[in-house]
Amino acid sequence: MNKKRWLIVGIAVILVVVSGVSSIGLTNDNETEQVSNLGGSNPLAMLLGEEELSEEVLEEGSKNERILVVPIEGVIGPADPQYNHELILAAADEVEEDESIKAVVLKVNSGGGAVYQTREVYDRYMQLKEAVDVPIYSSIDMVGASGAYYMSMVADEVYAGPETIVGSIGVITSVREFSDLMEEYGITQETFTSGEFKDTRSNSRKMTDAEREMIQSQIDASYDVFVDVVDQGRPNLDRAQVTELADGRIFSGREAVENGLVDKEGYFRDVIEAVKVAQEIDGAEVFQYEQTGNPFQNLFNGFPFMQVETTPDVKQMMKDIEDMQGMYLEYRWKGAGRYEQNTAK
Repeated sequence: MNKKRWLIVGIAVILVVVSGVSSIGLTNDNETEQVSNLGGSNPLAMLLGEEELSEEVLEEGSKNERILVVPIEGVIGPADPQYNHELILAAADEVEEDESIKAVVLKVNSGGGAVYQTREVYDRYMQLKEAVDVPIYSSIDMVGASGAYYMSMVADEVYAGPETIVGSIGVITSVREFSDLMEEYGITQETFTSGEFKDTRSNSRKMTDAEREMIQSQIDASYDVFVDVVDQGRPNLDRAQVTELADGRIFSGREAVENGLVDKEGYFRDVIEAVKVAQEIDGAEVFQYEQTGNPFQNLFNGFPFMQVETTPDVKQMMKDIEDMQGMYLEYRWKGAGRYEQNTAK
């Protein structure tokens, strides 16, 4: 390690020590407040704090009239490194504060994913539309299915390529159950619960009819919400038409346009040009946000003992184990896996 890196590490250690000494509890009758000697910032927070946003210019243009691109890629949820939930939410915050942003383009390439994260993004961008007068467009790349299509319903206009995969409107969950296998190998498990449904989805026993009804009711409730979202996002369709299309099937982009699920055919570059024309910002800069990471975190990531590498097979095994341990309702098209793998960075 060179002298410069050792010097930075030394400074980092000093800051941690100083933070422990200088963070003094000042109390009054109502509250306890922590203060720091470094301009009101906490050195430890600086070391371990949140990642910072930076801008990547995709197309040079006017800094006063800009188009923000928000990528929505990979499996929606915390398990896929391709999908950056916090960055998507942070982008909405920036739009509210930055008057130079004249339009937002969601660049979608995802087969959907977790219900919770899907809804959170949808709600945040609906709030954004109420807060500022900035149009939102969706440009669906290879796949915009299930939860990714759900997110696209915040858009004022939705575009897709003629061979893009669109749709898969619906909800899915699955259960892995190994009771027969356990019996074959003489494995037993005793579970003690406080109620009938506490160990629902246990891998060690058959599911009861009552449990199936409970899970199906959750699926049905999330499905109704999905249909509501599409009904609201597609004013050209009534609810009966949406319901007819919302049976989980997928459509090509061309079929989606014909059925009213997508407004126009077009690739990403076509969408950018259409936005410029519609918003009369021909010379606009096109950019996206990326997370640069906390500088001190990046420093320590350079140390061998901070680096843990896993092969794709190990990552998949870890994900399978995680899936076995919990219940996940998903707005997800399971056929998207090969597309997500092909487009992984």
